[in-house]
Amino acid sequence: MMIMNAAKFGFFYAMIEYQDKHPDIELIKNYIHLDLAFKNHRVAIVCVPYGNVSELLKNFDFIQLTEWKWNFNFHEFSHDKNDTFNGWGNYKGPDLLSKSTRIDEYVHWDLETSYKDEFSLNEIEILKNLSKSNTLSLRSLDLLSDKQSSGGIRHHLANFAENGIFQLYPHVAHLGLKDIIFVKIYCKDMEFYKSLQHNFLSFPESHIFTNDKENLIIGYFHLPSNLTNIVTDQLNLLTLLLGNNIELEYELLPKDKMLRKFIELSKFNFAVRHGSAFTVD
Repeated sequence: MMIMNAAKFGFFYAMIEYQDKHPDIELIKNYIHLDLAFKNHRVAIVCVPYGNVSELLKNFDFIQLTEWKWNFNFHEFSHDKNDTFNGWGNYKGPDLLSKSTRIDEYVHWDLETSYKDEFSLNEIEILKNLSKSNTLSLRSLDLLSDKQSSGGIRHHLANFAENGIFQLYPHVAHLGLKDIIFVKIYCKDMEFYKSLQHNFLSFPESHIFTNDKENLIIGYFHLPSNLTNIVTDQLNLLTLLLGNNIELEYELLPKDKMLRKFIELSKFNFAVRHGSAFTVD
């Protein structure tokens, strides 16, 4: 599977909250990275060209997401087990009530800076075709461009990977991680704000987006189903412990929920100038 950081070529990540049947949601449907229904509203992570932010998001309340942190943590998976459920039998999960958790091994992506000012038409063609699928293989390389040689395609891909535009990682659904919890948190207690991020990143697979100025954490993590009730109990206790210092919402994602790691860039035309992407006719 593949994950892509569109901020590296001039896109803007934001969280929006809206009601069902919002009149302008159709205008941004091609830019929705992830969308989820809570009890009384919906929350979405959107990824829009930086040059079109004021146009596309003018009728939404939004908060910029400035960092994307993600991780795979399989250290406690028992490889000698034949079935994946028991493979996580010794995994206890992090203590979400701890405010001192810190880990070092995770990927940290900046969402505010493009890695260069301009991208050529050839580079954009590859990016658009790359986003059509969650996977990348040697067999599919020639499908990334009709005009460029295999060597040229590989050259661009190497530059993209080196500069953090995309990264490959394993598909883990078959490893017994059946449940996914989505969280949205505002936390005024800075120790807990930092510790919660590291706790979430301690789960077997996790993706969190943050804005330190707003004390915002939004994202999701995968976990074995035998831990789900324990984790949701801890989240509920956390709201009691911190009181007015935290606003916390969570949902267990539907089993059939598709989690794309990027938007499909081929659905619109864009260019990149001065480090900002913008749509073109």
